[in-house]
Amino acid sequence: MNRTLVFHQFLLIGLYALLFLPFLGGPVLFDFDEAYFASIAKEMHAHGEWIVPTINENELGDKPILIFWGMLASFSVFGVSEFAVRFPTICWSLATTLLTYHLARRLFHDANLALRSAFILATMMLFSAHTRITTCDMAMMCWTLAAWTVYVYGASGFSQVREQCDPQPREQCDPQPREQCDPQPREQCDPQLCVEQPASSLAERLAPWFPQHRGAIALLYACLGGAVLAKGPVFCILPTAAIGLFLLVKAFPGRINRNPLSWVAAFWKIFLVMRPLVAVATVLLVAGPWYLAVGFKTDWAWEKMFFITHNLERTTRVIRGHTGFPMYYFIMTLLGTFPWSLFVLPCLIDLTMRMRRGAARNSLLNRRSGRRAKHPSQLVTRDSKNAFLFLICSIVLYFTLFSMLVSTKLPHYVMPTYPALAMLTASYLWHWRRNENLAANFWMPVVITVLCVIGVGTLGILLYLAPKYFPEERLTALLTGSFLTLAGICAAVVYRRCLPGTGRKALDLVFVGMAILFVPLIFQYAAVSISRHAHYRDNFFEPVVKAAASQPPLLIYLDYADPSSTYYSGQPIRIIRSGDLESWRELNEEPSVLVERLRSEIISRDEKRPEYLKRTDNVRAMKGQIFLVAEEKNYEKFIRPVFGDSLEEIGRMQRFMRKYDMVMLTPR
Repeated sequence: MNRTLVFHQFLLIGLYALLFLPFLGGPVLFDFDEAYFASIAKEMHAHGEWIVPTINENELGDKPILIFWGMLASFSVFGVSEFAVRFPTICWSLATTLLTYHLARRLFHDANLALRSAFILATMMLFSAHTRITTCDMAMMCWTLAAWTVYVYGASGFSQVREQCDPQPREQCDPQPREQCDPQPREQCDPQLCVEQPASSLAERLAPWFPQHRGAIALLYACLGGAVLAKGPVFCILPTAAIGLFLLVKAFPGRINRNPLSWVAAFWKIFLVMRPLVAVATVLLVAGPWYLAVGFKTDWAWEKMFFITHNLERTTRVIRGHTGFPMYYFIMTLLGTFPWSLFVLPCLIDLTMRMRRGAARNSLLNRRSGRRAKHPSQLVTRDSKNAFLFLICSIVLYFTLFSMLVSTKLPHYVMPTYPALAMLTASYLWHWRRNENLAANFWMPVVITVLCVIGVGTLGILLYLAPKYFPEERLTALLTGSFLTLAGICAAVVYRRCLPGTGRKALDLVFVGMAILFVPLIFQYAAVSISRHAHYRDNFFEPVVKAAASQPPLLIYLDYADPSSTYYSGQPIRIIRSGDLESWRELNEEPSVLVERLRSEIISRDEKRPEYLKRTDNVRAMKGQIFLVAEEKNYEKFIRPVFGDSLEEIGRMQRFMRKYDMVMLTPR
């Protein structure tokens, strides 16, 4: 077994244990999506349900089952807790990082570059955030990367075929004569090993770039079936389309064919090459059983809700105010891939120059270094060009489709491109460290300057916001904001004093150390400190928990209930609208009578629920103690004029990162 491979795997696992496991259960579930998924899993766990995701015993969950299966298994091992909620996501994220390592190793044929790619991905800010919170995106990314990895390993075109044209290792050469240590002249190399031979037909051009083994094809689409279980059919189609786009590029080597019939013919041929019947059959075999099961149990209500409301409507109109602006995904990706997005400009320049050089264009490196290339990595090989093409195709496809066709905008929609971005960034930094970069050297001082500016700006913003939202966390704001400034100053000192010589390696270590310290600073220290101000699990729900010990209580929210309340109260929440209360006020009934009308309204609604939502009897609605929760302004505007003094205040909590309080009431 390859010792380097094993060592790198354990190194990445140790990195995850260091960066993400400590204080995993410390922060409360204050993110909306995380609390929403955790509440669904907790309710399924309480009822022993493994098929139908529900929340508040009144609504269907709006995501496929895979994320909930992970949490249900975690609850069985660790019990119901924040740690158990987040642990499956850590596993999905680790698997994604390991797959990125193997994908990069296959594409670039270098273990160190692959390790750097995996490390960069693991320390990207948005990827790290989704590792520490529970969403379905990490499971979807894992299966997407698995499918792409199977594809790249199955396609013979990505194999390393130029070994006979590479120079011999210097230690294996006889000092005399020196010519033995140089690469073979191109004209003496076997043409089958050095260049891609022009194919006489489209089928021959496509054959090396799609797996020919039936097992590899089935495994590829089985992985995409996992993505369907994680987030839906769209995220099976997109990875397949990225592969198809790459095949379309490879179908026309050289100059672009302007004949539209040629493109139609190529598209149809690629469609057939990708085995669409096998794809559909395999995906249905993997994901179909659950979709059929949940459809039968909910009278196909889940399918209607998921495919129409949460797929079609997100495409045609903005959902929950998640709109965007021109260059939305570009700017959000710069933030999401920080701190490695600092290198975006030199990386783009270096990538463009490498793509233009082609397979044997090494003259620039020879002029810059004054010597012959000692290592195959100094050559812009055709292997590297194919790797770049595949990564670029996946990035272009996701950004184009989500920017132009989907009205609802969210940063994590393009997260499947982060491994590709990590590999491109790693390629640039790997060549820069070895003094083989094609982008000009002046870009590194620019990067350091930008880092210092961002650090100073972040420090100022955090010191301004901390007294406004978290007055007790000024020290946290100071440490978090000053870290980037200090990292920029340290990088500037190393660049000034150590270059030339060992400066590149030292500066590279500065960036690596900054990334390693930045992740726990944000997601361990800062997140835990801030979550102390979210009082969901303290004493606000204590009366509800005490009442539940004897009889299931009836917990009602006015107009809106955040999922965190469902999770930490441990009770399903019913909603009453402020418009209903205003109509009751016109009845001029006694407040005590209106309290019973409130209970009757909830009983009437519960009786109208579909059978698949009636998992328990209606004891809590008929006999449970009423707890009514509302924002303070709505309490004064709607509740007090209707119920008067018949309800007493028993609890008050400041809404997390809001300036108003939540008030809990119960009948006297």
